[in-house]
Amino acid sequence: MAHPNGDTKLSGVSTALSEPPNPTTPGDSPLLSTQRPSKVHPNALSQCDNLALMRMSSAHDLAELGLAFGYAPADLLERAMGFTQGQALFAGGFAPEPQLIQVGKRLTEEGGSDVAVPLR
Repeated sequence: MAHPNGDTKLSGVSTALSEPPNPTTPGDSPLLSTQRPSKVHPNALSQCDNLALMRMSSAHDLAELGLAFGYAPADLLERAMGFTQGQALFAGGFAPEPQLIQVGKRLTEEGGSDVAVPLR
């Protein structure tokens, strides 16, 4: 989706986030979830004060994340390419220091199975 100013790098989500939230509203900060951070507009990315990074396979995307999130150490970012299921890097205001975490076993039943649709 193109932004009215012609910027084709904006998606619908980052278009909504290109206007920064009101910094005087306590507790208001955007949540942005993406599998391709290099496709997110820099204005939207700059509003994110926390990083929860799961496995990444793109060295290019990791390099860009390192520039955008200077509080995430390069050596920890590089390790993201080798993360296994449940591993993540947390950095920013919600973590006292950048840290690697392991998510525990799922407590809820697996759902999301296909729904049978009758054929006509």
